[in-house]
Parts: sequence; structure tokens; C-alpha cells
Amino acid sequence: MAIQGVYEVEACHLQAVQHGGPDEITNAMAMCRHHHWAYDRGLFALSGAGRILIGKNMEAAMIEEFRGQQQATFPTDVQLWPRADRLAAHRTQFGFA
Repeated sequence: MAIQGVYEVEACHLQAVQHGGPDEITNAMAMCRHHHWAYDRGLFALSGAGRILIGKNMEAAMIEEFRGQQQATFPTDVQLWPRADRLAAHRTQFGFA
């Protein structure tokens, strides 16, 4: 999706390719470009069930962007959810407990 030529929705690698994640659809999730940027820097992570985990380096202004949302929206069909092992690899990479 583009607004005035700027793409607002991007495919985010759940496990970075440079950290062993494959460059394929099973390792991707649609995110707005701002959340994609923050995810790639470990400012937040996702549990296997989609709970949003805030990183210790996220600034208060960025935390406000979540507006109290604690859960990512995953498809109704669990078979279409992001792979839990890819999400776990991202959490490990950035030191989430």
C-alpha cells in the first residue's frame, strides 16, 4: 500500500536473514514501516502467541505509539500465524527474556 508514493506496509523478516532466517514468506509479517524499523532494531518483539514485548531501549514516545495495545493481530486460522521459532530467534537475538 502506498500513500503519495510512500509505502506504508512492508514485509518484515521475523528472523533477520543475516541471522539465519530464510528470505521466504514463512519468515515474514506485514508491518507499517515504522514498526518494521523498530522491530528490526529490537525495540519490540512478539511472543509466539502475538503478545507485544517492549524492549528496554524503547523511548517513551515510541511506547505511546502502541497506545496500550498488548497483542498483535494474527489471522484467525492458527496455521497462518507467524512461525513461533522465527519469533523466538528474534527475541533471542535482542535479549528478550
